[in-house]
Amino acid sequence: MPDDEIIAIGDKIEIVGEEGRAYKTMVEDMTGNGLFLVGMPSYGRMPVILHKGDAFTVHFSRESGIFATYMRVLGFEKKGDIRYVWLHQETRPRRYQRRGAYRLPVNLKVMVCDRMKNLAELNLSMETLLEKLQEHGEIEEADVLETAGATDISVTGLALVVKKEYDLNEELLLKPLFREQHSPQPSFLIGAEVMRSIPESYRSRHCIGLRFIGQTNSVHDYLSKYVVAGQQKQIRQGNRG
Repeated sequence: MPDDEIIAIGDKIEIVGEEGRAYKTMVEDMTGNGLFLVGMPSYGRMPVILHKGDAFTVHFSRESGIFATYMRVLGFEKKGDIRYVWLHQETRPRRYQRRGAYRLPVNLKVMVCDRMKNLAELNLSMETLLEKLQEHGEIEEADVLETAGATDISVTGLALVVKKEYDLNEELLLKPLFREQHSPQPSFLIGAEVMRSIPESYRSRHCIGLRFIGQTNSVHDYLSKYVVAGQQKQIRQGNRG
């Protein structure tokens, strides 16, 4: 039985690119100094084109969970008609959580807005309200309750440190102020429901946990890529060995 943090011959692994797409393959050989020979991965029935220098997060499973490490393509080898790729392991494995559950630590400003009244006034679903708001531009200043700081974010929700007190199950409209320039639309809006509220009396703040509701497809896709990219960055910056 291999140690949890050691990749062994015969292990099935996933090679995950920056876009979050996973390609499955298997470890065929290893040298003992961080080099692993794996089968050329495929997506569907089509081989994936790799180049020397390409870098990926690599996932492998143990009974204790999923682990991730960072590897780079060093070269290729052909045995008969079968091609293989040599990968070099550049970081020690770390326990990995799938993107749906993983909460990425962040320092992110989020505008908390009061537009939920429109749901009742206009008899709209959350999805329809978000689509209309994103079509017609920015949030009005009068609708902004406060700008808070997010401490973590996932595909399903986030944690905010807020000045105001919000009720459990209260629905809010959020506008995360991502630093990236490639958000899915100029007005990135998402609905959220307050699931927990923990007072921090010593600094007159509340830490609230929110669950996203009414996500549009473009927002969900963006959040998935954002969380994957952030987790991969942490793996790359982890202890190198």
